[in-house]
Amino acid sequence: MTSLDDVFVGDLAWLAERFVIGPAGTPAAEMLDSDRLSSCIDRFRRHHGVAERSAAASLWSQFYFSGLIVPSVMAGMALDRVLPLRIDDLRLDLCPESGVPLRFRMDRAADGKATPSIRATLAPMLEGHVAPMIEALRGITGLSRRLLWENAGWSLFWALGEAVRRAPPRQDEIDALLADPSWPDGGRTLIAHMKSDMRQVGAVQARRVCCRRYLVPGFERCAAICPLADRPRQ
Repeated sequence: MTSLDDVFVGDLAWLAERFVIGPAGTPAAEMLDSDRLSSCIDRFRRHHGVAERSAAASLWSQFYFSGLIVPSVMAGMALDRVLPLRIDDLRLDLCPESGVPLRFRMDRAADGKATPSIRATLAPMLEGHVAPMIEALRGITGLSRRLLWENAGWSLFWALGEAVRRAPPRQDEIDALLADPSWPDGGRTLIAHMKSDMRQVGAVQARRVCCRRYLVPGFERCAAICPLADRPRQ
């Protein structure tokens, strides 16, 4: 495979409009500005019936991380390249009504370079994009690092599971990555239980901290993975 067009086909075709090449859109780094980020969260909150703000921020982050992480993992592993995924490298299109990212945009001139490992493939995204976005969200909402890393971790481990399903020979490499206590930098202790689940059964079994999405009108708890699954909803 040599391009995104080769990756986002078949059952991955739904990602083709969510991760594209082109110079348009808003610099993703602008989302680190507290006023700009707050504006997006408040727009999302109003769009969903004036939801409780921290719950709205948590759910917004799930949309953000899913839109970034899933296509990045699938493309990076399929192309075997270190793609320019740091927050300074990407642009995005935001939904004018809800404030969530509709798509991320990579510079057409940035072709990436061959990578020796999955860890190297993921590093720019996790360390240079997810980590600073989590800190920015914490700064305006007070949400915990664990909650936000679990929001990102769910998309990360789902995507890794899908990627290895398509490329079984890379299972050993992913297993070694999951067994590395130093990975991922910044979130290694906060999603250690998710890594353990992936090593043992190949899927995340449960969160440790509720994402609070059920406090947003129209959304329910995350079924079996919610740590509050056995408690009555208040």
